Amino acid sequence: GYQTQLTQASHDVGVDVVARRGSVRLAVQVKHYRSAVSGSAIAEALLGMPHYGCNACMVVTNSRFTTAAIKAAAPHPCTLIDRLELAAWLQEVRTQAGTQS
Repeated sequence: GYQTQLTQASHDVGVDVVARRGSVRLAVQVKHYRSAVSGSAIAEALLGMPHYGCNACMVVTNSRFTTAAIKAAAPHPCTLIDRLELAAWLQEVRTQAGTQS
């Protein structure tokens, strides 16, 4: 239900996608890592929010987050999506696609 726009590949200020729905503007940072995502990814997403006029951010990974990353995101409007939640989202999309056929 969001309108999305990819940011430019370089100089993206830590934001890969800007998603909009109503008054929500979401800066999304995507990390494809083998190891845990650190607090620096959260810092990048938070710093990129004002650059794109966003009021919240999200960091999505196929991996997991370090304890420091989770603590860094906690006091901010920053949602963390790890591999387990991402897999659940994908399963939900597949289920919905199957019921709409």
